[in-house]
Amino acid sequence: MLEWVLKTTAKFGSARLTRLLKVCAEEGILDSDTLVVLLQVVALNQGHEPAHIVVNDILDEVLQLDKILGRTADPEEAPPLIEEAGLG
Repeated sequence: MLEWVLKTTAKFGSARLTRLLKVCAEEGILDSDTLVVLLQVVALNQGHEPAHIVVNDILDEVLQLDKILGRTADPEEAPPLIEEAGLG
């Protein structure tokens, strides 16, 4: 999961990933303890915030997170998360 956070922070920027993780927690995808740890890792990796990211890249990362968490990766669930986080 740490590898995913580092890669995704570099791809999306810390602000976007923070929003996505918080939405995942609100939706019950991440528990609060995991959220806290992941947000700490994101905070340590502040850096370049890309001006634009491709929605398909966001979708891929959300589906990868599902797999890491042992969830069934459902392409139908990801778009509402992406929209709620203000990323798409």
